[in-house]
Amino acid sequence: MSIYHARRKQPGAAKQPDPNSSTADAIELDAPASDPAPAPSMTWLRKARPADFMLPATIKWFEALPQEVRPVGLAEKYARIANLLGQQWNDDKACCAYFDDLLMGRRSKRRGFPVNVRRELWLLREYYQRTRMTTDGQLAIV
Repeated sequence: MSIYHARRKQPGAAKQPDPNSSTADAIELDAPASDPAPAPSMTWLRKARPADFMLPATIKWFEALPQEVRPVGLAEKYARIANLLGQQWNDDKACCAYFDDLLMGRRSKRRGFPVNVRRELWLLREYYQRTRMTTDGQLAIV
């Protein structure tokens, strides 16, 4: 018999109560099965939730930025995005793609960022491009 197929019980194969045992020990065949208690919700275990606070590496990245381009509003409201920016800062392809995704928004159902956060992202992107440009106008690969 394969382990992938359900076992089929024969109609008369159910265990019959022993007529010599007491009625307290007898199993009622016609009694409805009691509903098991619902399992506790385990959805919080299924998917990792992004950190809603700045990680230590992000704080170092944030403090290394010049005061005028620090995305303070972004860090306060969207720490998970600041964490991703800090993580991808030295990867030109990934960081540019992430800036494009944040600022150009390819998903139509998103509301977008508040004006101050959007402005901070544009300033940070300009700073990123200025500091990464080489003499021939291309982004430097760090």
